[in-house]
Amino acid sequence: MRKSIKRVLTGLFAAGMILAGSASASAAVQFEKLPTLVYSELDGLMKKQAAKYVRKDNVVPMLWQGFLEIPVAEGRTAKLYVPDNTPQGAMFVAMNVPAGQNVGDFMVNSGWKDKADQEGFCLFVLEPAAGAEWGAAADEEAYVKAAIGTARAGKWLQPGPSIYLVGYGEIGSLVQKYAMENPLAVAGGAFFDASGIDAAYLQANGAVSFDTDKKKYGVTRKEVPVPVFLANAADDANTAAVAAYWAAAANDKQAVARFAPEGAAVLANAVKCEAKAYDYASPETTAAAWAFMDQYYRYGGGVLSNAISWKFDYSKGGVEFKSFTDSNGIDRQYLVYIPQAYAGKKLPVVVAYHGASTSMRNFFENTLWYNIADREGIMLVFPESSLIPVPSTLGGGEKNPTAYRALWTIEDPNLKLTDYVYGKELLDNIGQNYPYVADTGRMYCTGHSMGCMMTHYLGSTDVSHRYAAMGATSGPLMAKEDTGSQVVPMLHTMAEYDMWSYDLSQDSSMVINAADMWLIRDGLATAENVAEVRKAGYAAAVKDGRWNTSVWKNADGVTLYEYVWVTGKDHVNMPAENELLWNTWFKHWSMFTDTGVRNFDGISVQ
Repeated sequence: MRKSIKRVLTGLFAAGMILAGSASASAAVQFEKLPTLVYSELDGLMKKQAAKYVRKDNVVPMLWQGFLEIPVAEGRTAKLYVPDNTPQGAMFVAMNVPAGQNVGDFMVNSGWKDKADQEGFCLFVLEPAAGAEWGAAADEEAYVKAAIGTARAGKWLQPGPSIYLVGYGEIGSLVQKYAMENPLAVAGGAFFDASGIDAAYLQANGAVSFDTDKKKYGVTRKEVPVPVFLANAADDANTAAVAAYWAAAANDKQAVARFAPEGAAVLANAVKCEAKAYDYASPETTAAAWAFMDQYYRYGGGVLSNAISWKFDYSKGGVEFKSFTDSNGIDRQYLVYIPQAYAGKKLPVVVAYHGASTSMRNFFENTLWYNIADREGIMLVFPESSLIPVPSTLGGGEKNPTAYRALWTIEDPNLKLTDYVYGKELLDNIGQNYPYVADTGRMYCTGHSMGCMMTHYLGSTDVSHRYAAMGATSGPLMAKEDTGSQVVPMLHTMAEYDMWSYDLSQDSSMVINAADMWLIRDGLATAENVAEVRKAGYAAAVKDGRWNTSVWKNADGVTLYEYVWVTGKDHVNMPAENELLWNTWFKHWSMFTDTGVRNFDGISVQ
């Protein structure tokens, strides 16, 4: 829990303890307007913002913090509060200010500002047009959608993978409609007297399919569960119908199987209804809303690749944050998770590199690797990248200037070696900090998207010599060094609906470049016959449910390169992929660190 003089004063203010004659709450809250981002000025602006907020213990902070005003559309704005030292990728809690409330007063007096300070989330509040009251719901619908879309877009501040929504009154019903129209993006919601949604809308919206001309999922909006707390001072047909709408998905066994990898218990009480009048501006109301939503977490993304889970509780222990300065003079940070049940034992180590525009915390929470670690006894390490400009390949550049993101440097030929150095020195730092925990003969490297690119990249270098095996999801080869010489086993997964084609029968693609590198590297093919070897192995793929698996074995029958493409999957990392990585791959590999000889269940590989 963070504490500061500012927070204490704010608490006194909210409790009505500021001396008479002090400024009003609205006057006390001053909102900084977020600037227009201009590509030619971006580098200087980002350096200025980084100088304000980057710290050794938080190398990828939100680059604007405090009370902010964010432009939405057609001259409208929303208000934002980012607590001190908030990292990129923090979750957003978005809501409409209740009718008749001043935004600054409401953020403070309702307790939402204090709750954001305590829990480390960002508070995003939709507001009426300047100098006006809320209009009719029909007139405000476009603004509500645009505003929540702005919160999720991450132009100035990188939000978490999903969002929490709170709705109050008539305008709050629009916020709840947003949840119904975008259920894959909502981790949880609390709606107070905001269920004035008619049956015709529920039926029409619920029937909307996620299928497109190119992607087939067989899922509609009404089949996606979302944890919701519904409180209404008076019940009627609409409130009952809204409750039934949400309950249908939460109680659907097929929906549970699709969206709750931790099991049915996650959704057992995911729809909470109360016939009770709440004071919207009361801290007690805020506490009730957050207590419900705080149970749940959602990794947004594809339809059949979307996970809703229990929210990880950092207060329970096992998580540590480590910082060091590498030999390039760059401050680095990484997250470590050691299951308390295995204290005092040497454990295998999984090092997991996050993807672009996300963070070590996001990846730790998204992947559910901690469940595997608890069950199997694994030390987890999640490295944090550095803040760099968004390349045009990721939607940045002159036409779409975006504030710096947490990214690996492998797409920049002039900078890629900086993360090679980090990858090497990270392992040194782990050894120094955890000599009696980390089993150096059972170290494994993984990552997703740009983290998968990092895994391929490190696999091409001598850093790979320190890993018994590697395995990663949804990423091509972007850079390599060809300094690695040892045979290093690799398991690579891609998605049917990925950002790059999964088809290894093609003649050229970045994904094929990755496959060819591993086949040659591990002695399974030569530069002359690699295309033939790759295509033959791919053609012999075995289908098991959603998994389409190809393997390439050495002369002793040991698989050294395994490639899996997943039916119906989008560009996300599914917890099931990490179970696959551990159960079928990592746990079977070990190595003798003095010789570099690796073993698959006792069979030596050199």
